[in-house]
Amino acid sequence: MKKRLIKPLLEKLNTEPQFNEQSNAKDIERKKQDISSDLEHNLATFKSIFSIPENMDVKLREITIRARNRRAFILFISTMTDVANVQESIVEPLLEDEQPTGKIQDIVSYPIEKTTSNIGGIIDFITSGMTAVFVDGDAECYLFETTQTR
Repeated sequence: MKKRLIKPLLEKLNTEPQFNEQSNAKDIERKKQDISSDLEHNLATFKSIFSIPENMDVKLREITIRARNRRAFILFISTMTDVANVQESIVEPLLEDEQPTGKIQDIVSYPIEKTTSNIGGIIDFITSGMTAVFVDGDAECYLFETTQTR
């Protein structure tokens, strides 16, 4: 009698967990693509990729670049980046500069490490401590080496 009761109970308790597997093919395909020149599209893409606002380490700041009168956003991982340096050398100049040239490299007081348009490449740079600046109308992202040094 005990065996008949215990055996079905043990079978129920010792089953393999069932997981709903999801393919990451969509994410892999997205990483092969280039960013858009449309700021809203890029915002939605990177908010999705980095799970913003749930992910508290990834910071996204929307601004208007005064010299170019264009919207932009800045994206970085706060635990890997020198946040004070980003604020002083990148954000403040973009907000305050009124020079008519409007070239990003002429506005910020921080050298641009590189520009790229590939989403996968941008993700790799951000996750290695770099800061990315996306400007409405630009089909490339500006990347700054802002990794925190200790």
